[in-house]
Amino acid sequence: MKINSIIIVSMIFYVILQGCMPKDSPVKPFDRGDAIITQIDMEGDSKWQVFFNLNDNKEIKRSMMTDWDLAFNCDADNNTILLNAATFMSVMNMGQVAFEDVTSSKGFVPKNEHVDGYLIIDSSALGIWYNIENDKVISKNDVFIVNRGVSFNSRPLGYRKLMILGADKEGFDIRVADLNGNNDRNIRINKKEGINYIALSLVNDEIKEIEPPSNDWDIVFTKYTYTYYVPEYTPYIVTGVLLNPKFTHVAVDSVNKYEEITLDMVENYNYTNKTDIIGFDWKNYIFDSGQYVTYPWKNYIIRDRNGFYYKLHFLDYYNNDGERGAPKFEFQKL
Repeated sequence: MKINSIIIVSMIFYVILQGCMPKDSPVKPFDRGDAIITQIDMEGDSKWQVFFNLNDNKEIKRSMMTDWDLAFNCDADNNTILLNAATFMSVMNMGQVAFEDVTSSKGFVPKNEHVDGYLIIDSSALGIWYNIENDKVISKNDVFIVNRGVSFNSRPLGYRKLMILGADKEGFDIRVADLNGNNDRNIRINKKEGINYIALSLVNDEIKEIEPPSNDWDIVFTKYTYTYYVPEYTPYIVTGVLLNPKFTHVAVDSVNKYEEITLDMVENYNYTNKTDIIGFDWKNYIFDSGQYVTYPWKNYIIRDRNGFYYKLHFLDYYNNDGERGAPKFEFQKL
């Protein structure tokens, strides 16, 4: 009887305890917000490079495409140097010749920046300009003729000659001059923590932070050099969208309708940080009408640095005044 009394008392206590415990509260779904329509006006001839943050629906920074020539990777162990692909820059490697002996661009055979355009990490037109010896970066001492390309109104920007003298974890050393030997000088470019690349203008040797901190942006609207290989090798300037390759990943969906893409679908896509995966072919130039048309059925699923997903598609390429170079797009956090 004593045991039965204990069991009964225990059961009564359990029922009372359960009645006193708070009920589970349902977790409120995360508010993804409504769809957003935004337009980036790069102005006439797409002369601005515009860095954009999706989470804040905010233009973080814009820079004139002609404000810089070379970009230097800021990671301690990365020695990549890029040309400005927005101005159609190109180089010719003259090999290990005396710097003073290079005096003319006659016979110049251009090598443009990599097809992936701005901020590509794995290669560049300047190539692997160094060897690694005893954990040190040793320059091959090649001399490059640099064609600075053209401005947004197609004005030639001229030539320079360049030798990359070396690099370490803190920065780069280069030598640059006019082809006739004038303005021969050495320049030290220090790396800056927190950004992908630090830039340099060969006009005034000014070192510039063209891009915002790496954590602040997802995509950049810009001109860049794209290379067609069919029917023949043809570099061409296009206007499009490039990724922040350090943090942004994108998948393309041209099958499902934009309205039908949901969060449940995001794991089914294949993502890449290939810089020009969004690129420029969400639009097309129609020769008969002399106008660009956009393809809203091309959908882009974007995963940002915080792991959030967005769906995005383009609606227009013209501003209210009918000027091209003003991508209008709709996007929504999933």
